[in-house]
Amino acid sequence: MIFVSKLQSEMERLEREYESKGTTTWAAYKSDPAANSKKVIELTAADFAEGTLRVKHGMKLKLMGDVQFNPNRGSFLPNGKVDPARTLDWFPSRTVASNLDPSFGYFSGDVAQAYGIGFFAAIAIEAEGVIVDLNSYTIAMHKEFSVMQQFWAGIELGDQPFPTNSGPFNFGSDLRRAKKVWIKNGILGYSTHQNLHANDAQEVLVTSVVMKDSTVAGVSMNGTKKLAIIDCEFKGHRKDVKVRGAFNEVRLQQKLIEGYKASKIAAGETISAELQASYDAGKLVVEKVFNDIILTGAIRAHDAADSTTLSAEDVVMLKNMTGLSDAISYGMVFNAVDNATGKFLETRDLKGNEAAEIAIIRTNIEACTAAPIEVLAMSPAIVAAQEVEAGGEVLYDVNAQQRGTTGAVLDFMHAFDYADPTSPTYGSWKGNIVANMQVEIAEAQRLETNAGRKAMLGQINIEPLFTDAKRGTHDYKLLPIGTAEPAVAEEGNKVYLLIDAEGTATADLPFGPIAQRDIDGDGVADDLEFVVLAQGDVQHHVLKGNLGLHAQGVSDLTLEHVTVAGVENLGPKGYGYENNHGEMGYIGDLDGGHGGQGAMAGYFGNHTRGVAITACTGVSIKDLKVSGIKSGTGPAWGIELKGEASDMKIEQIEVKGVESGTTLGATAKVEIKGMKKYPNWQPKSVGVRADETVAYTEIKGLKVTGLVQPVEAPKALEIESPSVKVL
Repeated sequence: MIFVSKLQSEMERLEREYESKGTTTWAAYKSDPAANSKKVIELTAADFAEGTLRVKHGMKLKLMGDVQFNPNRGSFLPNGKVDPARTLDWFPSRTVASNLDPSFGYFSGDVAQAYGIGFFAAIAIEAEGVIVDLNSYTIAMHKEFSVMQQFWAGIELGDQPFPTNSGPFNFGSDLRRAKKVWIKNGILGYSTHQNLHANDAQEVLVTSVVMKDSTVAGVSMNGTKKLAIIDCEFKGHRKDVKVRGAFNEVRLQQKLIEGYKASKIAAGETISAELQASYDAGKLVVEKVFNDIILTGAIRAHDAADSTTLSAEDVVMLKNMTGLSDAISYGMVFNAVDNATGKFLETRDLKGNEAAEIAIIRTNIEACTAAPIEVLAMSPAIVAAQEVEAGGEVLYDVNAQQRGTTGAVLDFMHAFDYADPTSPTYGSWKGNIVANMQVEIAEAQRLETNAGRKAMLGQINIEPLFTDAKRGTHDYKLLPIGTAEPAVAEEGNKVYLLIDAEGTATADLPFGPIAQRDIDGDGVADDLEFVVLAQGDVQHHVLKGNLGLHAQGVSDLTLEHVTVAGVENLGPKGYGYENNHGEMGYIGDLDGGHGGQGAMAGYFGNHTRGVAITACTGVSIKDLKVSGIKSGTGPAWGIELKGEASDMKIEQIEVKGVESGTTLGATAKVEIKGMKKYPNWQPKSVGVRADETVAYTEIKGLKVTGLVQPVEAPKALEIESPSVKVL
């Protein structure tokens, strides 16, 4: 691609210019940016001690030693445990002078919102013409910080981690993106999210960089234009993940309540006793989890040395049993504008929001292992129960999933008691550390009269009745609708409702009077019912499985001399509950699927794809080797082309070793295109697939070997479009 050589030449010119102007320090740059930018800035580990380095001018950053990022480190007790009375907490702090710097700190302007989730990167580049010379050294998280901060990238190409109007918070009104950036010659290591992350960055060159030990992705780029990754490696995901995604929600809710409480106190007010109690419990849990991991390497429910005991439910919610990511993971992902947490794109109708001109050359991706776990969500139904019982479709508000302020769903399966259907407490609130904080924050927001403080608590969709259930104000239960004997969600109907256990029976439902509000907008109170929503993780991201390399919504994509090896998905199958017509499945918005899954029929969380090219055009692939693609319970593809991908020339392709999971058996076998019965796909092993929407594509020099499937005959090719020519 022509832009690659031009970008290399431009960045080399800038490097010579910066080197000609001399060398200085980060402290000197911060004290006088005008005099000390456009130079070589030598970085030491000490420069990172108080937080993210915000790069606001063109310069060459040169690392002078390894960095284990551990900013604003908390204090410890003599026994090695974290001090409960610590001032610093691995988070931006108003007690640290540099954190208050109006130019380079974290509490002024838009970035005050961005850093509301903590230090999201070691280096955040928000300027044009920046070179990062890792100088053969490593930037990685310290183990302590990795417990306390679950969203982080070694380098972020922008002043905030999400595009404007995206993500769980308002991160700022104006994304200051990076442009003309060269990252080279070193290692981006241990990370709880990505090694390298960007939104809308332009003209980015990455050369001779090893990325490794991340939880979600080595490289994650959204909306990038003119990106070249040359002579790089992604050497695999972490296999020592100690906590599940829910732990991050406890930590972020803890920090949110702290900020809200400080604002209330400044106004001469205070927070409710219930909110304070949920905060106190959350703080204890965070400290116990931290101490367990740092001192023993694993979360424990209780032992003689513990002053805090985790409930069995909290252990289930927080402890990662596999050591792997419990969400969608990638080796490298290149996505259109907006983040990559939604569906596979179905068309190229991106209205100018595509990524463009991306070249991946002489680059290896390996050891991509994850175990995604489905977390059921729910949303208020907008059709009365009696209509459903009569055969009507279940509709719901796709924007009203019951979610807390940090984006996590209200995990009702672990918040209500479903252990024993014969118990009088069956369907009653039992709570857990995450859910208790979620409903109390929601209640605080409902009662808050100050608009600014109300906004501090974020975007929350939690019905007041859940607070009533948690506090015991009413004996509400969350039970399956229309069944004689209640069943757990995996086995029962997908519509649940809150009922008052102390009430009397009504004509239309056997459980007694239920909570009511106008859910269909006709001015009449309706039974308050909920539809169970599947296909999502703890933050209701659309689960798409595990992917080695995924390009989506890219115009002009080049892959040359690329290897993808060892992509494995160890996640379980989807829940597979029945719908109201006695069928299995979740198909789009109507049959219990994710509101954002679109045409993704069935459960995708246990799928594995070595390479997926989705909704891309102008694709050139030459010398691509894909091997060791495995799913433990679902289907696996070496290479998949889909979503109106077109104008592709693919040559010298080798796919070796694609293995899919345990078969579901003949009774569950269905045709995917007309899937109406079962959410889990029949496992199958496919070398190369092109769906029916792929156009103007030529594949030659293809070699497929080593496909394994115990029951179904594996397929070297699955070509559904007549516009794809295999030569």
